[in-house]
Amino acid sequence: MDDKNFDELLRGMKDSYEEIPEFLDKQELIQKVEMKQKQSLWKRTLPSLAAVAGLGLFVIMTLIFINTEPEQAEPAESNDTNQAETGEEIEIDEGVDEEELEELEAYLEEAKERFREELGMENIDALNEVSRAQESIQIFKDTHAQSFKVDDGKTWIDDIFITPKTAIAEMDHYNLEAYQKNPEQFESDLHGLYSRLRNFSFSFDRYLGSLLAEHKIELAEQHTILKSQDALETYNGPEEVKEFIRVIKEQGYEINRHPDKDRLYVSLDQERMAEHVSSWEVKELYKDYFLVLTKMVQLPTDGGNLFGIAWEEQDSLLLELEDLMNEYDEDISEGFQVDIYINASEILNNYIGANTRYNKQIPEEVRADLQSFVENHKDSMYWGIVNEAVQLYQDNDWKKIDYRITADDLRILLDERFQGITSENIMNVEGSAFHQYPFNLYNEYEAELDQSVLEELSAEDVLKLYVFSVVEEEDVDVYGSLLSEESNLSDLSEEELRDQLDKDWNDFYSIVYESNRIVVQRAKEDSITYSFVTGYYIDYKVAGNITMKKEEGIWKVSDYEFSE
Repeated sequence: MDDKNFDELLRGMKDSYEEIPEFLDKQELIQKVEMKQKQSLWKRTLPSLAAVAGLGLFVIMTLIFINTEPEQAEPAESNDTNQAETGEEIEIDEGVDEEELEELEAYLEEAKERFREELGMENIDALNEVSRAQESIQIFKDTHAQSFKVDDGKTWIDDIFITPKTAIAEMDHYNLEAYQKNPEQFESDLHGLYSRLRNFSFSFDRYLGSLLAEHKIELAEQHTILKSQDALETYNGPEEVKEFIRVIKEQGYEINRHPDKDRLYVSLDQERMAEHVSSWEVKELYKDYFLVLTKMVQLPTDGGNLFGIAWEEQDSLLLELEDLMNEYDEDISEGFQVDIYINASEILNNYIGANTRYNKQIPEEVRADLQSFVENHKDSMYWGIVNEAVQLYQDNDWKKIDYRITADDLRILLDERFQGITSENIMNVEGSAFHQYPFNLYNEYEAELDQSVLEELSAEDVLKLYVFSVVEEEDVDVYGSLLSEESNLSDLSEEELRDQLDKDWNDFYSIVYESNRIVVQRAKEDSITYSFVTGYYIDYKVAGNITMKKEEGIWKVSDYEFSE
């Protein structure tokens, strides 16, 4: 396979991944158990896009996706049945207590029966929730029951099998006193409800597709399903379909026709959900935000859209989120703000994704919509990002390129301290030290402190040399020689410079090894500031700034500061 075909294959896999709903993977489950004591404010049932971007995890999730397709779903068999058919003894991982494993397997079967009874649906094995719950068995074996114990497995199974109807009822029981007693718990429960509604939406929709295929229900009869879903006594189709319609209606969903394709799909009943939300005795912020979230509980469609919302409506959804942040600015907790950033970044990527596949021509109507946003929403916090996307597309003859914004980058782009920057101003240094150990450069320069060595270096290269001399070598001579004449440290004696280096060493070390992003701002041709950003979401912080100044053709450090 040549490089061109291989690149196309990777892009195709990426496009396919973007259309796959996000389901549980093993690593996520392990991490959830290990982190359960930390009580983070907003536990996310769905993994973030950044966490599943790797190709390896893509393969795992694709396999899970394929293995749980409703068209291929088969009732789960017990280990005893499998053993009888194969005649082979089931292999138990060394270190796993067989009795504990049998206890967890028995609990899973009991939980499945309770789930079947509560839903009132016979073929629960066709739902993704069952395959997700079964993953707990494999996790238990893979971790040798160390980080994931029997009680952890039982808790996880119980959580997965909570139905939307039950979860909504629990939220309805929140009264003002309970909310005021623990608003953080309410925020967590609120997002947990959203994640559950979204997961079940995908699961129900997939099962509907398998039913339509299994019973060969054509378009005309599908129209009958639409008409009779609110009066099931009038539906004379297959009993299994009738049972399914009853189940999803009881769980708060409905069946609609896809606007762009001749097929039915399952979505949340927005009107019924709004009735529930109106009764909650909590801040209006929570009510309004949750109603925005419910619009995202849809099926996936083309163009990397994980929400199923018509592409031309996504800019409105973005602006709704922006209005929420503006209207309720003082009421939004840090955890709540984080969640808004995460969801806004996902919707924003759908929108600037232009509803078009990689390297394909962006349709005229989509171009017009993007340009209209740039023209009419210059005060929007998203304006710079959409404008950058439009400029990049124009420069590429309106062919789709790979342009995405992470939630971390979005938070930086919306930070008032970084007004006017674009994604090109953000360096991703996650997982590596910024200075990358420039041994050869350091050795060449350190020998004579020859300024001519610096003449061809960029500001970034000199900064790396400077940071390396401080953090790795604690070299006061190099440290002092790279200071500009404007620096308030330039007149210090060698002893005073040594004291300053010792004083600042910990801060330099922290920004080098803890930063995941560096924001580059060029105030003038001869002045550049590097801002080191640490933390993710809740612990986001600009930990330090280092300003470079060009003097007589050579970049030097003119100033630096660290946050408290």
